[in-house]
Amino acid sequence: MNAKPQTIASDITSMIREIAEKAGSHAQAKILASSVLDECAKLQKVDVVEASLLKANIYALTGEIAEVERWIRNAEQNYAAPERVAAARELVYFLTGQISKAAPYFAGVLRTHAGDPVAVFNKCMATAWFEKAVSVIEMFPAVPWHGELVDLARRAWGAAQALKLDEGFASAVMDQVHGIMVNRGLIWLDVTPTITVLDELHGGPLIHISYRVAETPRVAAELSWELAERLAARDLENRGLLVSYHGVKLGTVTVDAPLAVC
Repeated sequence: MNAKPQTIASDITSMIREIAEKAGSHAQAKILASSVLDECAKLQKVDVVEASLLKANIYALTGEIAEVERWIRNAEQNYAAPERVAAARELVYFLTGQISKAAPYFAGVLRTHAGDPVAVFNKCMATAWFEKAVSVIEMFPAVPWHGELVDLARRAWGAAQALKLDEGFASAVMDQVHGIMVNRGLIWLDVTPTITVLDELHGGPLIHISYRVAETPRVAAELSWELAERLAARDLENRGLLVSYHGVKLGTVTVDAPLAVC
């Protein structure tokens, strides 16, 4: 019996998510994407729109922006529903480090319940959209959220309020944070970055976000210095939000890069 298109699409989505979590670089994603694109070719025969949008996600991970646009346009030309195209653009902007461009599409993603709520929550945490992360939790109470994740999101949102870090500012900072990784052909590891929140009793308010990257500690330090320079040049420094890259390429020997204060 042939698998249903929905089952194939769900399997492909899981494969793409695994690439996003484990690839570490555009080059590695290209190697892993070959078999996923084969599955997309099968899906293309029965659901052109879904296959096209999934291909756009794959090419976002491999850093092939022209292919991303090509497959989103293909979905549009095959009469994809506007909300599906909007959800796809939100995701590919996120994957290609264009966080400010992703932001306007996010309300539609929530309104139409497009995508896995947990994946949407993880995107919010990875882009310092902490108010949106809390909104996702509240909109999907049936999801078995981990208590510590709920607590972290709420504490991060509380700290952001105390620091007067609005989401426009956070998006501008994250354009630089994610843009540097995309420019270097890197995909940050894990589902979400490591986020630490300190309240006033512990020296805060302060939010530290650390992205693990498949690079040496020395390169991670270089990335962090580049980030600090970019933020300073764009007047995006705001003490209380700290961002660093964590180099893990030398096996078990890992070192945190210097912090970029923004």
